[in-house]
Amino acid sequence: MTAIKPEPDVIASIRDEDLDESLNCLFSPDQNLDVPSQLSDVVTAFQNLIGVFVQINCPAAMDYLVWDYLGMQLMIRRFHRDAFGVCKFDKQLDSMVMEGRIASEARDFILKQTSRLGIRINSNAPRKTRIAAAFSLWMSTFRPVHLSGTSVPGLQPEQTETMWGSANLWIATTYLSKFGAIDFGTGKDAEIRLARIPYDFTYRDINLSSLEMLYASLFRAKSE
Repeated sequence: MTAIKPEPDVIASIRDEDLDESLNCLFSPDQNLDVPSQLSDVVTAFQNLIGVFVQINCPAAMDYLVWDYLGMQLMIRRFHRDAFGVCKFDKQLDSMVMEGRIASEARDFILKQTSRLGIRINSNAPRKTRIAAAFSLWMSTFRPVHLSGTSVPGLQPEQTETMWGSANLWIATTYLSKFGAIDFGTGKDAEIRLARIPYDFTYRDINLSSLEMLYASLFRAKSE
């Protein structure tokens, strides 16, 4: 995957052609982050999404982006560990059964024990809102991108401070919108939510449960 730096006049085509690819890469449980090329692809997918967000909201800020590459790698590893760790463990056990290394009964017993461990997400098929919550938790924790300087053309100081909270919310809800609709409410209620959530992502201590409740309140899954 190659990084993109979209210009304002091609935002629509990038959203159509590349946005879904970046979302699929970032949120794929099949990525093996121990393989450097796959970890690099996921990092690039995250950068692409940040690039699209910035170009949509404040193109001038593209020249001020500063990336923390170690922070991005740590964020992605922690996110994938929480969201997809049990899923990957389940697949590894299946592989061991197929190879005759363990019996299927042992596989079932081992997997059942994961529910007794202190694992944030112990399902091998977590809800989409929980996956989005895990992403937002670790992006808020590591904050692996920032703006150089304190003054960016087109942004008020308060917008600069909460910009990455807004980007966090945008990436998570854009991912969720692949599977349903996002509803922030209408009128003043929507305005308050859209201002409050990035503020909380920036300044408040958040946890997985509260984030999952937030996304569950916003997300309406598609009807089967």
